[in-house]
Amino acid sequence: MPNKLEPNQLLVKNMVATICGSDLHTWRGRRSAHVPLVLGHEGMGKIIGMGEPTLPQRKALKIGDRVTWSIFDRCFHCMPCTAFNIPQKCDNLFKYGHTSLEKGNGLDGCYSSHTLVRGGTHVVSIPDCISNQLAAPLNCAFSTIHAALDLKKFPEDTHFDTALVLGAGLLGLYTCIVLRHLFNVSKVFITDKNPEREQMATKFGAIPVPSLETDSQGFIQKFNTSFIQQQTKHGVDIVVETCGDPEAVPDGIHLLRFGGHFVMVGLVHPKSSLGSLTGYEIIHKCATIHGIHNYGPEHLDRSISFLSSVVDQYPFHELVSAPLPLSAMDEAFDLAASQKWSRVCVDLE
Repeated sequence: MPNKLEPNQLLVKNMVATICGSDLHTWRGRRSAHVPLVLGHEGMGKIIGMGEPTLPQRKALKIGDRVTWSIFDRCFHCMPCTAFNIPQKCDNLFKYGHTSLEKGNGLDGCYSSHTLVRGGTHVVSIPDCISNQLAAPLNCAFSTIHAALDLKKFPEDTHFDTALVLGAGLLGLYTCIVLRHLFNVSKVFITDKNPEREQMATKFGAIPVPSLETDSQGFIQKFNTSFIQQQTKHGVDIVVETCGDPEAVPDGIHLLRFGGHFVMVGLVHPKSSLGSLTGYEIIHKCATIHGIHNYGPEHLDRSISFLSSVVDQYPFHELVSAPLPLSAMDEAFDLAASQKWSRVCVDLE
């Protein structure tokens, strides 16, 4: 534990964390990591120590506040932080839950008792209407979707009436809500190889695409894409990939209308070659492709504000497991891999 906190640093007593899909990729060996490290970046906790607050944003915080923080720390001065307005790609980037003990300080990941929040990290208080379990994934999954679907990225006169979401995990379900509430999309179709997750999506305003073929365990291997084509004369206006499965992308491009938007969020692992997809198909569609990795500080603010406004309208409590103790992390990862829950929660107190 630090003896003294530098200006704008915070010492947070971690309360709960959730297991993100990227952590699951690391645990499975699909994604490389510098080890040893403390994993975990989706989390929240209570401020128990503060360095001198010199930033206006820090001055609004106090000891005892329930908070969450951006998954990265930035320098404020480099080109990505200033001219490019993409601070999550800062030249001096530090990422919580992704940094080895050699380069960090041992208090960098959420699967631990405490986190030392650095001075360039965006921190936000959590309103009372959001429980600890729902607050934990705010700083990753929810904020990433607000970055992916930031209305400033799309021309004002863009036609949005139909959408296809690839993947019915937490990213996908939250995408459905944002599309319906902020984009006023009337029909949000969704695909997921797990039929139980597809059915869960109906509670979040989505229309599951029926299957044409399943395997021996009941997982969907082929979707009835004509189901969408019959209801959209020209194809869907926007496709959002959240599933992390490159095999889903060609069908998504095929179902996109001319001039539509394809947003890629979930393919954050090396095994993401798009296989049969050709440049011709993208050009012929006059498609706009958006690749989104992480988010900016404003998207964390937006995710908390938006969730606060809809938290009573959807059964979010059905998405996050009951907390497991930190001592049961292997069990927690196994449960996350089973896809029984959109997020598995870990109790850190």
